[in-house]
Amino acid sequence: MKARNNTFKPLIESHRIDSYEDLRRYFRVLAKRLHPDSASELDDGTRFRILVDDFEDARLMLEQAEEPPRKISREDIYSAIWDLEACGFPLDSRVRKSFPLYEKRIEEFDKMLKTYGAIEPYTFRQVEAELNALRDLGIVDNPLFGVIRMILYNLVSWHLEPKRFTKVALLRWYADIEGELLDRHMVGAKAFFNWLMHDIENGRGLQILKTGPSPH
Repeated sequence: MKARNNTFKPLIESHRIDSYEDLRRYFRVLAKRLHPDSASELDDGTRFRILVDDFEDARLMLEQAEEPPRKISREDIYSAIWDLEACGFPLDSRVRKSFPLYEKRIEEFDKMLKTYGAIEPYTFRQVEAELNALRDLGIVDNPLFGVIRMILYNLVSWHLEPKRFTKVALLRWYADIEGELLDRHMVGAKAFFNWLMHDIENGRGLQILKTGPSPH
């Protein structure tokens, strides 16, 4: 059985109805035509009852459209980093195709950061690509990659138990490699770590949304 189309849905999708007042205005016009007192004698009121149902459904559509996106918490971010760590992030590019769960977690984390607008104009996929290229140079005698792995591991440790010496170590390690990231044109990775270090320093990095930083 074919689902019945809501009378108001095309008007909402085309933005001819953008508010509850718009919806009421269109409803009143149609209600005058379809109300049993105005309709023909052959009309038993079914079309009017359908219109009322459509109005209620359309009202819910508008309410849901006006709901702000769920704010991603600090716990969400660090849990995602932990999950990536458990998958071996950044995973060796030669074996990553064998781990579909890893790819799924990369995709989910990329969506998280896009929701925040945290590292725009870069994406987490770019960050991963830059770190993979660094890893592919070889883990042995690759001090930059070693420091990045230490930072990623200790980020989660600091979140679980924010001890001062862990914070000091993280900020120092990042200060030591920030210039090298730039020299290697790892701009996505630099933006990502800048964002996280900002959170470590003042606790507001993970509150930055696309609308801009928190005023407090």
